[in-house]
Amino acid sequence: MRRFCLLWLTLLLPNIGMAASLFHVDDDFPQSSRKPKGQTVNVPVSRYYPANARSALYKVLKQAQILTANVSFMGNDGVRYKQHNWNAGNDRANLKRGIDCSRVIWFAFTRASISYNPQKRYLTTSQMWRENSEMSHYFRRCSINDLNDLRLGDVLVYRGGGKGHTVMVLDPKKELAWGSHGWDKNGRKDTGVEVQKVVSRNGWRSWDRRRMKLKACWRHKHFTKQPVTSIFIPSKMGQYPETRSLRLNTADLRDKTRYALWIMRNEMFARYGYHFKNGELATHFQRQSWYRRTHLNSSDIFYSQFSDRERSNVRFIYRYEQNRITGHFKPVSNQPENNNKPGGTHTETSTRRLTYADIARKSKQELRMMRNEIYARHGYRFSKYDLQTHFEKKSWYKPTTTNGADLYKNHFTPIEQENVKLIKQYE
Repeated sequence: MRRFCLLWLTLLLPNIGMAASLFHVDDDFPQSSRKPKGQTVNVPVSRYYPANARSALYKVLKQAQILTANVSFMGNDGVRYKQHNWNAGNDRANLKRGIDCSRVIWFAFTRASISYNPQKRYLTTSQMWRENSEMSHYFRRCSINDLNDLRLGDVLVYRGGGKGHTVMVLDPKKELAWGSHGWDKNGRKDTGVEVQKVVSRNGWRSWDRRRMKLKACWRHKHFTKQPVTSIFIPSKMGQYPETRSLRLNTADLRDKTRYALWIMRNEMFARYGYHFKNGELATHFQRQSWYRRTHLNSSDIFYSQFSDRERSNVRFIYRYEQNRITGHFKPVSNQPENNNKPGGTHTETSTRRLTYADIARKSKQELRMMRNEIYARHGYRFSKYDLQTHFEKKSWYKPTTTNGADLYKNHFTPIEQENVKLIKQYE
């Protein structure tokens, strides 16, 4: 029975490349082959977005999250760490090479169109910490003696042994910072842009080792006006309620990590009470106060419970996930489906009265499919396996009922009723 269900689910998708995991929502999250990183933590920058999406702080954090999740041309999350001359011609080409700690701070501010220095000039860590630093044009110094005053968005500059490091504070109390890191506490080379936790015994006063000491703290003058306690709070119906209320576009997904996209897609099924078999998904959603398990399977939810917008969104998210996994960016569209045009191969069966010429040369099997397509167009769920699997491959097919008599009597148009009778006579 289990093998039969898996085969049935595999046949659901109308488009090649959209594997059964769209409906079989217990797919596993594709873990990276990278070694564990000692101080790296799996916390999205988006968790700290302020409520005001027009604020300078929000715009900078948005850019930070995009770099953390930017895999449109890479196989793994995050732009990798690398020092290089920024001379590849455009941002995409330069980021493909990698980005270092001071450059990533410069990038987040300038690409968010937030003032960095008068010429928008890139500054190394040795140029960032001194009293006469160009940072002072648009940033205010914050105390490095009283670290209890650290705030979200503060830029910290470390120096020691002729080297330096710089990060942006995300969570002062939990000691979480964002940046492009070239190492971790175990001494292994890291992948670059991510959130890391301070591992020094001195807390924020030194970064990864005692000699790398905190030399400067900068707070952008626009950030001082932002309420730092305004942290993103998920709604009672999930962390991503927009999947239900809005038609998503690329801008809604590009700052999400692969893991966040996986949760986002499966949350759509959890909202309707899908009972997850995957242990990680089951544990995640059982912790949500709004989650209530039901008897509905993934196919019932997709076809009978999802709105057209939700069906479009879940397909859109899945295709975007596949781009992330393969590392090959392909444009993804989420345009609304044309619901006015009848679906199917024989659309004339619903738009005009058939004649003898329309059916004369068709085989018995062709006539059978032609007649049943009218029922499929109205959402009939077939008891015959070959018919059900045939129509489940069609993007327009949305099964909602097993009452064929009711469809014929109360939902078919007079033209459709006459066409069914005519086709039946020649079968």
